[in-house]
Amino acid sequence: MKFVVVAKTANGRAGSIPASLPVIAPLTNPKTTRDLVLKEIAYMPPGASSDSPIRALMGPADQGVLEFEAPVTETPKKGDTEIWRFINMTADGHPIHIHLTSFQVLDRTPFDSEAYLAAHEKFIAGTGPKPVVEQFFNHAAIPPFPWENGLKDTVIADKEMVTRVIANFDLDGSYVWHCHIVEHEDNDMMRPFTVLP
Repeated sequence: MKFVVVAKTANGRAGSIPASLPVIAPLTNPKTTRDLVLKEIAYMPPGASSDSPIRALMGPADQGVLEFEAPVTETPKKGDTEIWRFINMTADGHPIHIHLTSFQVLDRTPFDSEAYLAAHEKFIAGTGPKPVVEQFFNHAAIPPFPWENGLKDTVIADKEMVTRVIANFDLDGSYVWHCHIVEHEDNDMMRPFTVLP
């Protein structure tokens, strides 16, 4: 997109910069909290001293990471307010974008991601109980940054953090939530969700 600033004309109005921005009412009364995991699949080349992530995936904590084509697992109803917790088990931060809804960032809580990952992998393999992420927290919740106040459509889910957002789903239909890093979203770090009527 290109725009050009030209000399003043008689058209339009001058306007003014407000002294303060309008207050956004906090979203409240969530119907549910969804735990969503972010995970990278790594590859250790022969003779290498460290592994390299080759695929990034996401999905509900109770099922584990899923490919894009797997059935929809997030199905809020139109008008519902929900908290989504992004449990980042990767070594990277991921800009998570939820289509066709605006949300508010609640907080980020540091957690022992390696211990949670090990427990979660046992759970998915059927050899251990479902891990409760709060039991892996190792620091108090950190409030959003000042620039994260107001309504957002993307949040950085930092590594070794559980990032919480609260959203009101006011449009029914089928959408996606995904990492906004192109290489990740094109490599299955994208999941569909459906807002039911």
